Amino acid sequence: MFKKNDALIDQSSSAVVFHWGDSATVDYFFRQPTVLGYPIISHVDTKQGVFEPVYDANQLLVVVRYLSERLLPLLEQHKRNGGKVVFFMDDDLPHNLFDAQLPRAYRSMLWHRFGRFLTQLEPLIDALWVSTPALAARYAHAQPIVLTPSGYGAEANTDLVSYFYHGNPSTHRQEIEWLHAVVANTQAQCADTLFMIMGDRQVRRLFSDVPRTIILHPMPWPTYRDTLSALPHHIGLAPLRPTKFNAHRSPTRFFDFARLGAVGLFCDVPPYRGFVRDGIDGWLLPSEPTTWSDKIIELTEDVDLRKRVLRAAQTRVAATPQE
Repeated sequence: MFKKNDALIDQSSSAVVFHWGDSATVDYFFRQPTVLGYPIISHVDTKQGVFEPVYDANQLLVVVRYLSERLLPLLEQHKRNGGKVVFFMDDDLPHNLFDAQLPRAYRSMLWHRFGRFLTQLEPLIDALWVSTPALAARYAHAQPIVLTPSGYGAEANTDLVSYFYHGNPSTHRQEIEWLHAVVANTQAQCADTLFMIMGDRQVRRLFSDVPRTIILHPMPWPTYRDTLSALPHHIGLAPLRPTKFNAHRSPTRFFDFARLGAVGLFCDVPPYRGFVRDGIDGWLLPSEPTTWSDKIIELTEDVDLRKRVLRAAQTRVAATPQE
């Protein structure tokens, strides 16, 4: 597996990195300015399937872990033009294809993105790069090069503003489906936001295409009450669709948001209409996704406004009579 190739790769070449989506592998090994002395000039997400038709023969094409049907012809053309191709893996992918201890779904995915292309890939590879000495030893006949990981591209954004919806996915499916457009638009326009939502597998699939989204598993009320405040909560969402189930709801989300330290965006219908003081201790919004997205982005950028409205909501909650 992976034949030895003595072809020298010009050290003056620049590198184009092909990868399947964003991953820890890409961030830790290929986000730095150079790799093994080769300047990285671009990253190409093969999951998106958008490639240049031809790459300069002086550019080193680095394939990270996975391929696609559209990538192989491009690599073959690059080789015919005199270019060089490198394959990088940070797991023993050929062995994992047949490891019965791994989940069948993972092995199926691995076959779809790697295994079925292996026969065509092998003759295209000019060099094999790996992540560990153990992998280098396993494929020693191919004389692989071990890359050293770097934290250059994996620095966390600690300034994210979180907005959330904690409705039960079993009873608030319509609200969750309605929110997808709000969240997708917000995340596309603002890189400083994090969205949290309670969800099951269906919710996970629904939001799988939306970046910076965390799916929390539904939990008992005492666990929710006693632990969720440990997570950052800045903006709470309370959409409400016109269903029989929602016809007799109470405005308890107002109290929930204040307790978590979040300002609230509420649908402009009962029970929030007539309870929330618009622009004072929360906002009443029409059921228009763009309006909600615009308000989330505004509040992300205007910290003082968030704090002022939050103080008003928390003061109101603290002054509520206890009977």
